[in-house]
Amino acid sequence: MRRQEQGATETRNPEGNTVLQNLRTRPLIDSDIDTVRVLRIRSFTELAAHRYSAAQIRAFAESASSEDYAATLIGGHMVVACRPDGRIIGTAGWTTDDATHEGAETRIRKVFVCPDHARRGLATTLVRDREEDARRAGFTRLCVRASLNAVSLYERLGYRIRREDVMSTPSGVLLPCLFMEKRPEQA
Repeated sequence: MRRQEQGATETRNPEGNTVLQNLRTRPLIDSDIDTVRVLRIRSFTELAAHRYSAAQIRAFAESASSEDYAATLIGGHMVVACRPDGRIIGTAGWTTDDATHEGAETRIRKVFVCPDHARRGLATTLVRDREEDARRAGFTRLCVRASLNAVSLYERLGYRIRREDVMSTPSGVLLPCLFMEKRPEQA
């Protein structure tokens, strides 16, 4: 089954899920930052509302609007997923603190999908793309700090819960999350 949606073709995979095609990824550039901020806020507001309070959602949105947010995007091996018309509908990246790569653990990060395109395989595609990019750079151990609404996605991709965690927002509101890992043998 194929359907056109504003330039992106939808098909069904063998499991019967709708999958977007004809999308492209490219590195994030400075001029994308405002669009990415809006995408991140909308994604979390709509897709995580069943797992977080209104105060936590507001604090998350404020963090994406902060001056420090842009710095977390630049240099983070970030890509954006674009429809054929150029509209950004997803983001993902990876980062590490270890420049030597020896036993370094790479964190998949900032995986956000436009709610209009959620549950169509885009987040899976973005995570797999960033995992492969990190492996090409020499990293084999992968982890993620998963928001509660994204845990099932990462479990389907082979990540296992390591521990409970919290993400602190600039306003001091804590967002519960899970720190998850994917060992090389699971990759």
